[in-house]
Amino acid sequence: MNEIAKQFYDETNDAFGFPQTYKEVKFYPVLVKDLEYIKLFHTIFTYPKIAASYTKRLFKMSYLKFILQEIFVPVEMIEKYFKYATKQENVKMEVYAQGQEEITSLDDVNLLLNINETKFSEEEFEILREIILEQNGMDIDYINQYKPDLEESLEWNQKEYPLTFNDQIFTCASLYKKTPTEIGEWTAYQLSDLFDRAIIGKQYDIYEPLLVSGQITMKSGKLQSYLYHKQKKDRYESILMPLEEFDKLEASLKDKNSI
Repeated sequence: MNEIAKQFYDETNDAFGFPQTYKEVKFYPVLVKDLEYIKLFHTIFTYPKIAASYTKRLFKMSYLKFILQEIFVPVEMIEKYFKYATKQENVKMEVYAQGQEEITSLDDVNLLLNINETKFSEEEFEILREIILEQNGMDIDYINQYKPDLEESLEWNQKEYPLTFNDQIFTCASLYKKTPTEIGEWTAYQLSDLFDRAIIGKQYDIYEPLLVSGQITMKSGKLQSYLYHKQKKDRYESILMPLEEFDKLEASLKDKNSI
């Protein structure tokens, strides 16, 4: 998250599902049960520019114009999401000509998102995007890490170890003794965080006694404890080996070859 967005962001709110406030407008996170708006969230906010035919023109283009003109996200879809996220009905995308010339594309206009008479410019929409990504369990760095040559490997890995949205819900329901209906009232952020913590807790319960007794050893790293500060995930951490681990592997292979 950039420094400007951080000024308006309160991380503690995410733990309780409280809204984030920007320009005195409250933006609420998506609830697990609201599947339509989870899809809208991903459609509107999570598309990396580099996934399109990346050019100098796209680099300079605002993200709002990008999703409208290059990804063909309908204006009505954006307005619908923000009506949900702000709990306001008075939401409208406004278009203003930049000059007297004929308008031939969105390049010739300025866009404003009007939420109950509070207006957000294209530049402010960039800040708003980062806030909305963060409060719903994603971040701009993860999206910007997109590399076309690695996506195929990532998709293959995810097919080999599939985990669906339903799997997350039912796993949390089982481990936290909740019904799926109760979990439906959680935010997407809460589901993601609590699911990760439940899995790490189970892994710790299984492996920690075996490590202490010496029945197993870890080749690298250490067993994640219950108490930890959750770090943001790298987009390709599941398919790429950290440099230090690669160096150790390379050194061990050299040792074996030297015998």
